[in-house]
Amino acid sequence: MATTAPIVSAEKEVQPKPLRCLILANAKAGSVRSLRTRLLLFGSRCWQKMLFKREPVDCDSQPECVPMLARCASTCGIEAHVEVIPAPHQIPERIRTAEHQGYDVVVAAGGDGTVHSIAQGMVHSNLRMGIIPMGTANNIARVLGLPLKMEDAMAVLASGEVHNIDVGRVAGTYFLEAAGVGLFADAFAAFGKDEPRKWQVFRLLKVLGPMLWNPPIRNLELKLDGVAEKDAAIWIAVSNSSYIGDNMPLAPEASLEDGQFDVIIVGAMDRVELLQFGIALARGKHLSLPKVRGARAKIISIERVHRGHRALPVHADAEIVGFTPTLLETLRGAIQMIVPQPEDAVPITP
Repeated sequence: MATTAPIVSAEKEVQPKPLRCLILANAKAGSVRSLRTRLLLFGSRCWQKMLFKREPVDCDSQPECVPMLARCASTCGIEAHVEVIPAPHQIPERIRTAEHQGYDVVVAAGGDGTVHSIAQGMVHSNLRMGIIPMGTANNIARVLGLPLKMEDAMAVLASGEVHNIDVGRVAGTYFLEAAGVGLFADAFAAFGKDEPRKWQVFRLLKVLGPMLWNPPIRNLELKLDGVAEKDAAIWIAVSNSSYIGDNMPLAPEASLEDGQFDVIIVGAMDRVELLQFGIALARGKHLSLPKVRGARAKIISIERVHRGHRALPVHADAEIVGFTPTLLETLRGAIQMIVPQPEDAVPITP
């Protein structure tokens, strides 16, 4: 009797499809600028061309961060296309095109300004969003627990999990950090679009000096989820996440996934009290001051009480987007954000 060999069915192992990422890089981000400075001083192609060739060289025509990010993505097994971030008004259209091109993730490689710009096109998108923190403060990356080293942050794109994070909206602009009126908005309005740098001491003193010496107090009417109240305040901050500015823990209890804002109301203060507030804010102790209080709400309106007075500028993250009266609302889970696995997240340090 003939015997037949048993039929062995071996399932062919299916290799996971490589993640397709569109990386939009800001060549002017804080850490990129410092990297480019080091490269220029210590042997980059641009420096060599300037030394050995006579024709003018445009060092920004091929930013060093573009091939650097591409190599890092390839090392992490990510199929990535890296390009310089377009002008802000072109970003939503670029993201829509990326969706049609079959990308899985749009990555903001830069600082909080880059994240803010790309978020404008990512709200309610089918694409996921990732962050490679390459800025100065990297507030959103810190809140999400992302590592600040480029290679580690790139690895999170391949191994992380997706969380639906909240986004704030005011005057048609989305924000991830904070919005509001008062000192911060006044400073942004005074500086204009030319972002101040820490070493611009005289400009900082010229703009901020009068505000800090004589803090402007405004009588405002707030409505927190429809409940009206009146406050004399120098600053109303509507926080979507914990940090603002240079890693200042303005709203330490704020969460990007709770569907509501943390509202910080800084009451009428003189210059001495404002100095004490600044010191307490740096230490995360400002909410214990008698003239500072917090509240929570999903929808907030802010209006100046005396209608004869000029309207106040309103900021969203680091830009002026409108004037009072204004309405701020939270959009729960509006962006699909790639974050580290819980065991890989970097803990927030106060």
